[in-house]
Amino acid sequence: MPQKITSPVNEGAYKAGAGQYIFELGDLDGILTGKKYSSAFGPVVEGLRTQVGLMHKEKGTGARPHSHPNEQWNYVVKGKLRVTIDDQEKIVGPGTLLYIARSRNPKKMSISSSSRTSHTGFREIWRKVSLKDQ
Repeated sequence: MPQKITSPVNEGAYKAGAGQYIFELGDLDGILTGKKYSSAFGPVVEGLRTQVGLMHKEKGTGARPHSHPNEQWNYVVKGKLRVTIDDQEKIVGPGTLLYIARSRNPKKMSISSSSRTSHTGFREIWRKVSLKDQ
């Protein structure tokens, strides 16, 4: 089992590197990310400057408008979600890749499980890139 990070960006995340290179995301314990603004739950693996997670949001839940100090990519694996980025709103489904630029605007982005989502909500894989990369 991979090691959890002692001082992670996300409390409860797993640490990549130092002998830990392969991660079965479906077998890892999940964490609640974005506790103040999002219902996203799932395992997170952190490297030196990046994070990857497999997130799940229950039907009818999501993230309130917020911004990120880093770039973020989201790939929809299952279900449908309503996405608003820079005043562009769309309902997207599996196979959709979302790019979210870094921003300090607190109302830049919101993502929520659509009412058309399956009973299990949606799952997404995301990757965050820190400011150190830019």
